Amino acid sequence: MIISQLKFAFQINTIIHALRNNIVIFLTAILFLVGINESFAKNRIEYRVKKIEFAGNIHFSDKMLRSIMETKHSSLFRSSAFDKKILKTDLETIHIFYKNEGYLKVAVTNYQIKKDTLKKKVEIFIEINEGPLYKIKKIDFIGNKDLDLPFLLKNIPVVTDKAFNILSLERTKIDIISLYHQKGFLDVQVRFTYEPLKREEDIAVNFLIEENTRYKIGAIRIEGLVKTKEYIVKREFRFKKGDYYSISNLLETQKYLYRTGLFYSVNIKNTAAADGDSTKRDLLVKLKESE
Repeated sequence: MIISQLKFAFQINTIIHALRNNIVIFLTAILFLVGINESFAKNRIEYRVKKIEFAGNIHFSDKMLRSIMETKHSSLFRSSAFDKKILKTDLETIHIFYKNEGYLKVAVTNYQIKKDTLKKKVEIFIEINEGPLYKIKKIDFIGNKDLDLPFLLKNIPVVTDKAFNILSLERTKIDIISLYHQKGFLDVQVRFTYEPLKREEDIAVNFLIEENTRYKIGAIRIEGLVKTKEYIVKREFRFKKGDYYSISNLLETQKYLYRTGLFYSVNIKNTAAADGDSTKRDLLVKLKESE
């Protein structure tokens, strides 16, 4: 009995000793990490941005250029930390901004960072060479067959003798695609290229169009009718089988079906033709009747 008690006491003592050693190791590790953290905090110097100035910018103000930067200068109500990586991203943003506005040869020629080690502040100076402003002097459409040039010019707002602008050209491309979709060319592909004319600052833009198939309407199915007769739905249709696919006609039909007050949901979508005809698109009209 005494021997058993001694063994038990010995085991308890061993466990306590092990726990005590683990706690010491654990606390030592925490103190070590805290020491590293404090050392890092002491050695790290966080600078604040005092001001950002530009040179060479003629067509865009300092305020405008600062507005597109993520780096901001400190003010009465804002304290902005300086980050060199973010500044380099900002310089690229400025470069892209100028190019999108027609200054294709813009260059951020230099930048300087002046540090005040006592006040922990930086002043940033950015030098820009804007270069010449490029203008669109000529616009052509290439590859259009079913939609002729007069039709495109009538429906697409293109203007020459204006500053070359990539974003504006992207919007025009979207307008062309939308126009073709309205006429049933659901697979149309559009891209644009540009090149200088005799005078380098004059640009010619070409919109390259692959019209592909102009679809006609195949079979028309109606789903979701419980109380409403099918003929009531069909009399609101602004399309019929064999018509060229037209998004505007589908939207008109949707509007008129809603106006009946019979439906709280009207969804018209096109699907591959059930008969396998690759020049047609079937229509599925899915309806949910009002209570």
